[in-house]
Amino acid sequence: MSGLTLTDATARARLARAVEDAERATSAEVVLALRVRAGRSWPALAAGGAVASALMVSVLTVHPWPFSPFWFLVDPLLAAVVGAALVAEVPGLERLLTPTARRREKALAAARAAFETLGVSGTSRRNGVLVFVALAEREVVVLPDVGVDAAALERAVCPAVEALHAAVDRHALEPLAEAIVALGHALAPSHPAHARTHDELPNEVR
Repeated sequence: MSGLTLTDATARARLARAVEDAERATSAEVVLALRVRAGRSWPALAAGGAVASALMVSVLTVHPWPFSPFWFLVDPLLAAVVGAALVAEVPGLERLLTPTARRREKALAAARAAFETLGVSGTSRRNGVLVFVALAEREVVVLPDVGVDAAALERAVCPAVEALHAAVDRHALEPLAEAIVALGHALAPSHPAHARTHDELPNEVR
Protein backbone atom coordinates (compact mmCIF):
# COMPACT_ATOMS: atom_id res chain seq x y z
CA MET A 1 0.00 0.00 0.00
CA SER A 2 1.31 3.43 -0.92
CA GLY A 3 2.39 5.70 1.90
CA LEU A 4 1.74 9.37 2.43
CA THR A 5 4.22 11.71 0.79
CA LEU A 6 4.52 15.35 -0.20
CA THR A 7 6.37 14.70 -3.45
CA ASP A 8 4.61 11.72 -5.07
CA ALA A 9 2.44 13.20 -7.84
CA THR A 10 0.28 10.06 -7.99
CA ALA A 11 -0.47 10.25 -4.26
CA ARG A 12 -1.28 13.94 -4.46
CA ALA A 13 -3.60 13.37 -7.43
CA ARG A 14 -5.38 10.56 -5.56
CA LEU A 15 -5.96 12.80 -2.55
CA ALA A 16 -7.19 15.65 -4.78
CA ARG A 17 -9.74 13.25 -6.29
CA ALA A 18 -10.81 12.27 -2.77
CA VAL A 19 -11.45 15.94 -1.93
CA GLU A 20 -13.49 16.30 -5.14
CA ASP A 21 -15.52 13.18 -4.27
CA ALA A 22 -16.09 14.49 -0.74
CA GLU A 23 -17.38 17.80 -2.07
CA ARG A 24 -19.82 16.07 -4.41
CA ALA A 25 -21.66 14.93 -1.27
CA THR A 26 -21.65 18.23 0.62
CA SER A 27 -21.70 21.98 0.16
CA ALA A 28 -18.87 22.32 2.68
CA GLU A 29 -15.47 23.25 1.22
CA VAL A 30 -12.92 20.59 2.18
CA VAL A 31 -9.28 21.67 2.22
CA LEU A 32 -6.53 19.10 2.69
CA ALA A 33 -3.15 20.26 3.99
CA LEU A 34 -0.15 17.95 4.41
CA ARG A 35 2.97 19.01 6.28
CA VAL A 36 6.26 17.18 6.81
CA ARG A 37 5.93 18.02 10.51
CA ALA A 38 3.82 20.29 12.67
CA GLY A 39 6.89 21.59 14.45
CA ARG A 40 10.25 20.60 15.83
CA SER A 41 10.21 18.94 19.25
CA TRP A 42 13.23 20.47 20.96
CA PRO A 43 12.76 18.43 24.19
CA ALA A 44 12.93 15.26 22.07
CA LEU A 45 16.19 16.40 20.47
CA ALA A 46 17.58 17.25 23.90
CA ALA A 47 16.54 13.84 25.20
CA GLY A 48 18.26 12.11 22.28
CA GLY A 49 21.43 14.10 22.92
CA ALA A 50 21.34 13.34 26.64
CA VAL A 51 20.92 9.60 26.05
CA ALA A 52 23.77 9.51 23.54
CA SER A 53 26.01 11.50 25.88
CA ALA A 54 25.24 9.20 28.82
CA LEU A 55 26.02 6.15 26.70
CA MET A 56 29.35 7.66 25.68
CA VAL A 57 30.24 8.35 29.32
CA SER A 58 29.44 4.72 30.13
CA VAL A 59 31.65 3.50 27.30
CA LEU A 60 34.55 5.72 28.41
CA THR A 61 34.15 4.60 32.00
CA VAL A 62 34.50 0.88 31.23
CA HIS A 63 36.98 1.26 28.35
CA PRO A 64 40.03 -0.96 29.14
CA TRP A 65 42.61 1.10 27.25
CA PRO A 66 44.19 4.27 28.66
CA PHE A 67 43.29 7.62 27.13
CA SER A 68 43.54 11.29 28.03
CA PRO A 69 40.91 12.73 30.43
CA PHE A 70 40.38 15.36 27.72
CA TRP A 71 38.17 12.88 25.89
CA PHE A 72 35.83 12.72 28.88
CA LEU A 73 34.93 16.28 27.99
CA VAL A 74 34.94 16.08 24.20
CA ASP A 75 33.39 12.69 23.40
CA PRO A 76 30.18 13.12 25.44
CA LEU A 77 29.62 16.51 23.79
CA LEU A 78 30.14 15.05 20.33
CA ALA A 79 27.85 12.15 21.19
CA ALA A 80 25.15 14.58 22.33
CA VAL A 81 25.33 16.42 19.01
CA VAL A 82 25.13 13.17 17.04
CA GLY A 83 22.25 11.90 19.19
CA ALA A 84 20.24 15.09 18.71
CA ALA A 85 20.93 15.08 14.96
CA LEU A 86 19.81 11.44 14.71
CA VAL A 87 16.51 12.23 16.43
CA ALA A 88 16.04 15.22 14.10
CA GLU A 89 16.58 13.07 10.99
CA VAL A 90 14.48 10.07 12.05
CA PRO A 91 10.81 11.08 12.51
CA GLY A 92 10.04 7.86 14.35
CA LEU A 93 12.57 8.66 17.07
CA GLU A 94 11.32 12.20 17.51
CA ARG A 95 7.75 10.91 17.67
CA LEU A 96 8.73 8.25 20.22
CA LEU A 97 10.40 10.84 22.47
CA THR A 98 7.51 13.32 22.26
CA PRO A 99 4.45 12.77 24.51
CA THR A 100 1.18 12.22 22.67
CA ALA A 101 -0.39 15.31 24.23
CA ARG A 102 2.52 17.44 23.04
CA ARG A 103 2.28 16.05 19.48
CA ARG A 104 -1.41 16.85 19.35
CA GLU A 105 -0.83 20.32 20.77
CA LYS A 106 1.74 21.05 18.06
CA ALA A 107 -0.54 19.69 15.34
CA LEU A 108 -3.45 21.82 16.54
CA ALA A 109 -1.33 24.98 16.64
CA ALA A 110 0.02 24.30 13.14
CA ALA A 111 -3.49 23.54 11.85
CA ARG A 112 -4.80 26.85 13.18
CA ALA A 113 -1.97 28.68 11.44
CA ALA A 114 -2.64 26.79 8.18
CA PHE A 115 -6.35 27.60 8.46
CA GLU A 116 -5.49 31.29 8.16
CA THR A 117 -2.66 31.09 5.63
CA LEU A 118 -4.63 28.83 3.26
CA GLY A 119 -7.69 31.08 3.34
CA VAL A 120 -10.09 28.42 4.60
CA SER A 121 -12.17 31.20 6.16
CA GLY A 122 -12.47 33.00 2.81
CA THR A 123 -15.60 31.28 1.48
CA SER A 124 -18.83 33.23 1.03
CA ARG A 125 -20.73 30.94 3.43
CA ARG A 126 -17.81 30.41 5.84
CA ASN A 127 -18.30 26.68 5.32
CA GLY A 128 -14.68 25.57 4.92
CA VAL A 129 -13.37 22.49 6.70
CA LEU A 130 -9.61 22.02 7.00
CA VAL A 131 -8.15 18.52 7.22
CA PHE A 132 -4.60 19.07 8.45
CA VAL A 133 -2.13 16.16 8.40
CA ALA A 134 1.26 16.29 10.14
CA LEU A 135 3.25 13.40 8.70
CA ALA A 136 6.13 13.24 11.21
CA GLU A 137 3.79 13.37 14.21
CA ARG A 138 1.20 11.20 12.45
CA GLU A 139 -1.52 13.49 13.71
CA VAL A 140 -4.62 14.83 11.95
CA VAL A 141 -6.73 17.84 12.91
CA VAL A 142 -10.15 18.71 11.45
CA LEU A 143 -11.00 22.41 11.82
CA PRO A 144 -14.38 23.80 10.67
CA ASP A 145 -15.09 27.44 9.89
CA VAL A 146 -17.81 29.36 11.75
CA GLY A 147 -20.42 28.54 9.10
CA VAL A 148 -20.16 24.82 9.86
CA ASP A 149 -22.30 23.57 12.72
CA ALA A 150 -19.57 22.47 15.13
CA ALA A 151 -21.88 20.40 17.34
CA ALA A 152 -23.41 18.60 14.37
CA LEU A 153 -19.95 18.14 12.90
CA GLU A 154 -18.65 16.55 16.08
CA ARG A 155 -21.57 14.11 16.27
CA ALA A 156 -21.77 13.27 12.59
CA VAL A 157 -18.17 12.93 11.55
CA CYS A 158 -16.69 11.24 14.60
CA PRO A 159 -16.31 7.88 12.74
CA ALA A 160 -14.81 9.68 9.73
CA VAL A 161 -12.35 11.57 11.93
CA GLU A 162 -11.37 8.33 13.66
CA ALA A 163 -10.76 6.80 10.22
CA LEU A 164 -8.58 9.79 9.32
CA HIS A 165 -6.53 9.30 12.48
CA ALA A 166 -6.15 5.57 11.79
CA ALA A 167 -5.01 6.18 8.19
CA VAL A 168 -2.45 8.82 9.20
CA ASP A 169 -1.16 6.64 12.03
CA ARG A 170 -0.59 3.84 9.49
CA HIS A 171 0.90 6.33 7.03
CA ALA A 172 -1.45 4.83 4.44
CA LEU A 173 -2.62 6.67 1.34
CA GLU A 174 -5.74 4.80 0.24
CA PRO A 175 -7.39 4.65 3.70
CA LEU A 176 -6.78 8.40 4.07
CA ALA A 177 -8.41 9.08 0.69
CA GLU A 178 -11.40 6.90 1.66
CA ALA A 179 -11.70 8.68 5.02
CA ILE A 180 -11.76 12.08 3.29
CA VAL A 181 -14.63 10.91 1.07
CA ALA A 182 -16.41 9.57 4.16
CA LEU A 183 -15.97 12.97 5.81
CA GLY A 184 -17.81 14.59 2.91
CA HIS A 185 -20.72 12.15 3.22
CA ALA A 186 -20.80 12.71 6.99
CA LEU A 187 -21.12 16.46 6.41
CA ALA A 188 -23.97 16.00 3.92
CA PRO A 189 -26.95 15.94 6.36
CA SER A 190 -26.10 19.36 7.83
CA HIS A 191 -24.50 20.77 4.66
CA PRO A 192 -26.20 19.11 1.65
CA ALA A 193 -24.59 19.25 -1.76
CA HIS A 194 -27.58 20.98 -3.40
CA ALA A 195 -26.73 24.12 -1.38
CA ARG A 196 -23.38 24.46 -3.15
CA THR A 197 -23.04 27.46 -5.43
CA HIS A 198 -19.55 26.90 -6.83
CA ASP A 199 -16.17 25.52 -5.80
CA GLU A 200 -14.44 28.37 -3.96
CA LEU A 201 -11.28 26.69 -2.69
CA PRO A 202 -8.71 24.54 -4.57
CA ASN A 203 -9.05 20.78 -4.24
CA GLU A 204 -5.41 19.88 -4.62
CA VAL A 205 -3.25 19.00 -1.62
CA ARG A 206 -1.98 22.21 -0.07
